[in-house]
Amino acid sequence: MTVWSDPRRYGGGAVHVVNRSFDAVSLWALPFRTPDGRQKIITSSLPPCTELAFVPTKIPNISVTTSVPSSSFMFYDRSGTPWERLPWGLFEADKETVDEIMSRPGTRTTLDEIKQAGGSIKAAQECGNG
Repeated sequence: MTVWSDPRRYGGGAVHVVNRSFDAVSLWALPFRTPDGRQKIITSSLPPCTELAFVPTKIPNISVTTSVPSSSFMFYDRSGTPWERLPWGLFEADKETVDEIMSRPGTRTTLDEIKQAGGSIKAAQECGNG
């Protein structure tokens, strides 16, 4: 799993979440900031070998101020192991911490909601490479 953003000067840039694995990811989480400074987490699933591109500011009920995610990205692999990708690498995460973050109210969205807000999904390049 990898993530990156295409920031725009005045917002509206796309975020790309890529699953290059042959296994689906049942849940991933990506933190953003709201206008009042609170953290919101966009969570969803992602099928195998797919790339999801979306503009976070367009997702209803999330109200984020930027399309640039925080530096941490969390997900569960097919065996239920939580992982956290940081700028300096991929690490197995503390399950209790990840469970708490992903269960916060008002942060969940679905893949269908992301698509309805203009998100697109396509085949990932180089599937099977991470």
